Amino acid sequence: MNKLCPFFLLGALLTGCSTPPKASLTLLVPSGAPFLSVAKVKDEVQSEVTIGPDLLPVAFTKGEKDLIIAPVTLGAKLYNAMKSNYTLDAVLGWGNLHIVSRSPISDISDLQNKNILAFAEHSTPGIMLRLATKDLNVSITYFKSVSDVGGPFLNGQYDYVLLSEPILSKILSNIKEETYTYSLQNVTVLPRIAQFGIFSNVDVDHQAKHDFYTKLENNIKYINELPETYAKDVVSLDPQFSELGVDVIKKAIPNLNFEYKRASDVKDDLNVFFNYLVNEDINIIGANNVDDNFYGKDEK
Repeated sequence: MNKLCPFFLLGALLTGCSTPPKASLTLLVPSGAPFLSVAKVKDEVQSEVTIGPDLLPVAFTKGEKDLIIAPVTLGAKLYNAMKSNYTLDAVLGWGNLHIVSRSPISDISDLQNKNILAFAEHSTPGIMLRLATKDLNVSITYFKSVSDVGGPFLNGQYDYVLLSEPILSKILSNIKEETYTYSLQNVTVLPRIAQFGIFSNVDVDHQAKHDFYTKLENNIKYINELPETYAKDVVSLDPQFSELGVDVIKKAIPNLNFEYKRASDVKDDLNVFFNYLVNEDINIIGANNVDDNFYGKDEK
């Protein structure tokens, strides 16, 4: 009869009783405001930062990432087109669209007959601006990206420009003349503007996802409560953050309107938002509405 070494038996017993390792989630996140919202918890997952929007649709359709942070409208459109199985679990960024001007703006009607420089004509920024100003006889010139519109405003080619943070605070740090900022979210006819959120693959490990979402929600609370401390914590984590600097990041945070809201809790707000978009252009989300199954759940 063969005898087993006591040390072998002990090792086998310990191995059999040990806690299995936690699932390591993968995350794709765009640079800029979306990455700023998760920068301090990025090492809790295998994170990849993408510059520009081109990789996001590919990531949704391939389905290789566990989690994707992306514009709410992009996730909805690909879901409606049956090109994505990702569900929207939470909205992280709201209403980060601001008119910067050289003249005071107390109401959107102050833009009557003005020339405005804007970006993303066929996405949420451009659509929200058109809806806000549709009765004001404005002339809008569109550039592709928010990073493209700052220069013409600084050079005095335009007196009114649509910007989002953190580019807005960077522009204001480079201008000496007096400027004014007006948030599009103050326009009463507009819905609550949902800009980006976090999506999960249907096959994601639910416990690992729940654990990360808890940390993410706490991180966003930390950002809003201690913006200067957070700015110092993350300034060295990304070349763009280093270029912006602590002061710019600190000033940008209040206007970024970070707020962690589970999609299932703000479904009514999201449906109103989608309805506004569809009334302007059905192609924005590819259907008249989104299925209830698009709204994910944070479950263990």
